[in-house]
Amino acid sequence: MNKLFGQRLKKEREIRGLTQADLAKEVKVSVPTIAEYEAGKKMPRHNKLIILAKTLNVSTDYLLGLTDIKEPAHMIKRPKITDLKEYILNKYPTRNGKLISEEEARIWNKIFEKLIDAMETAGDDEKKNGTTNGY
Repeated sequence: MNKLFGQRLKKEREIRGLTQADLAKEVKVSVPTIAEYEAGKKMPRHNKLIILAKTLNVSTDYLLGLTDIKEPAHMIKRPKITDLKEYILNKYPTRNGKLISEEEARIWNKIFEKLIDAMETAGDDEKKNGTTNGY
């Protein structure tokens, strides 16, 4: 079925010091079912996959081999727009391999400042409304 899934499941279980019985109890499946998952002979249903990922504190995409990023999306720190601005303007101030002109740098600065203002305004609105999108 999926050897990589089984390998990752076993590795993450062992890292956490869990036995197959411990994991089976958390997921509410039998120990032989966990053994079949780890051997790559059987794949869990989506609801069991989610429980496995939550129990092991990894993403379902990681377990499935779709990414090498272990952390679930909600735990990944998003870069701030100011960090992006610094990265683009200071680390890579080029376009087509040539340094951007001072005028282009001013234009980019204005774009980033407008974007930062818009995001701060959206954040203020979220605070007023009691909602948040995590920006």
